[in-house]
Amino acid sequence: MTTIKDTRAQVTGPAPLPPQDPLAYPEDSAGLLMSNNFVRLRPDMTIGEAFQTLRSTPKPLEVIYSCFVTDSNDKLLGVISVRDIFAARDDQLVSDVMEDAVVSVLAEDDQEDVAVAFDRYDFLALPVVDQAGTLLGVITVDDAMDIMHEEAREDLTKMAAVTPADQPYLETSPWQHAKSRVFWLLLLTLSGLINEAILSHYEHAFLALPVLVSFIPMLTDTGGNAGAQSSAVVIRSLAMGEISFKDFFWVVWKEIRIGFVVGITMAVVNLARVYFIEKESFILSLTVSLTLVCVAMVAKAMGAAMPILAEKLKLDPAVMAGPVIATVADGITIMIYFTLASLLVL
Repeated sequence: MTTIKDTRAQVTGPAPLPPQDPLAYPEDSAGLLMSNNFVRLRPDMTIGEAFQTLRSTPKPLEVIYSCFVTDSNDKLLGVISVRDIFAARDDQLVSDVMEDAVVSVLAEDDQEDVAVAFDRYDFLALPVVDQAGTLLGVITVDDAMDIMHEEAREDLTKMAAVTPADQPYLETSPWQHAKSRVFWLLLLTLSGLINEAILSHYEHAFLALPVLVSFIPMLTDTGGNAGAQSSAVVIRSLAMGEISFKDFFWVVWKEIRIGFVVGITMAVVNLARVYFIEKESFILSLTVSLTLVCVAMVAKAMGAAMPILAEKLKLDPAVMAGPVIATVADGITIMIYFTLASLLVL
């Protein structure tokens, strides 16, 4: 790493980084993404000397819109944009023009945290430092876009219960596609056996009143969709750093209230449909409608809780979405439905 020996006269271009040893930083960390193709300035340089630094840079810069200010030990002190350099007087000091409130990331930080920082602050470049605040490198916005694309692709495949693949779809063999999907399908099939056992437990109910069965698909679909909505919103908020485990109870309570509002809305519409259009009894119509309210509240609470708990357990929250939420919600929906039916109808 190059340091400035003279307090002013000597200027410096891009400083070399330590070797990019894959073992030096964790996988998918900021340290493996950073570049050394940027300009360092000293705080006691004049703006004129900063111009000389830019002019003497030996190769094209990857970061051309910002210069980073460090002390003699390469500790990050501030950032100054090229625009501010052009606007300042030649005799002004860099320390008088620079912005000293600098947002940075640690070299060990996960690349997803880097993408969140770019999205939150609309940066074009983000400095990478070590625990002591020493500037190690810079990550550019185009690298952040690649991270966002990769993380979004990975989350979407996991939310669909598919193991992420490294190759494009058309370049992946049917065997590889099947291999990436069969585990989750088997797991969800085995989970479906639990729902089958729940239905068998309430066999007396639909034998006594067969019409109860006709409403099961609508109710289970509602539970799965309600849970998937909440899980998608919570997973996004977790990824953006908007919520964390300390917000668990507030998030779940909020989703319960949301579930109550949407559940009441669906219940009113459903009550009118079943009673006036399908000509079923009022008590049956009420049972189905009350089930909708309960299912919406429970499914949304579950859809919020499972991703947060997954992150706390160091699992990918995206796994707790889509088919996984729907499968769990199906069993809960059936239990709620036949419990209410046993109390009100039979």
